[in-house]
Amino acid sequence: MKVRLNPRHLFPHRVLTILVFLLLSHGHAPAALSTFAGADYGAGPANARPNTDTAAAGFYIASASADDAMVIDFENLPTGSFTSAQVATGVTVNLSGGDPAGGISNIDDTLLGYNTTFEGEKHLPVVPLVGTGTTSVVFSFSEPVWGFGAYFTGLGITNGSLHVVFNDGTPHDFQLVGSQLGGIQFFGFLADDNLISSVSLQLQNTAAAGRDIYGIDDVTLVTIPEPATLSLLALGVFGMRLRRRA
Repeated sequence: MKVRLNPRHLFPHRVLTILVFLLLSHGHAPAALSTFAGADYGAGPANARPNTDTAAAGFYIASASADDAMVIDFENLPTGSFTSAQVATGVTVNLSGGDPAGGISNIDDTLLGYNTTFEGEKHLPVVPLVGTGTTSVVFSFSEPVWGFGAYFTGLGITNGSLHVVFNDGTPHDFQLVGSQLGGIQFFGFLADDNLISSVSLQLQNTAAAGRDIYGIDDVTLVTIPEPATLSLLALGVFGMRLRRRA
């Protein structure tokens, strides 16, 4: 689904005024890559996750200047395996190197992955084939984005390391660190001036014995605000300032 991010609900008037000035001056995202990461190892579906929530909140606040944020929670997809599927309008997921046991699931497990959507029940588990080498989950976008964030659950330390790989004009490769306790973590980024057409989640270096099963949920894609949106936002801030002076 798409969620309209309203900066007026997230920023004080003074900070919002500065934000609008920067947006109108530069046109869109920050000029440098920003990342947001936090983990709560061992935290299950019913446990507190303060580090994860803090990282996610930072990502959402930083992307509040966007026109739209598309949140993919997998709730509308049928359970079961797939190798390629359209998970949202203009968004396709391709799986490679995965076991047929993978796919959309409604089974929650702290060590193997679980749902993170409020009042939801589904997530995307990734089940590598033993000895595959690399298991990839590739999100491709018909309209490029400048921000991507997601929750990762059940990420362990058994045979393989998870990397978030993308190109915004410069190739990037970020490794996510798991734990033998599983748990939950958030990772997101807001990219440089160039847009991104795909993000690849790669579990690399899987061995001939054992595999690390993990889950993905609540994937957020951030788009650039349109010029008309920026103009309305600026007028809204100007109007608020006038009302305060009246």
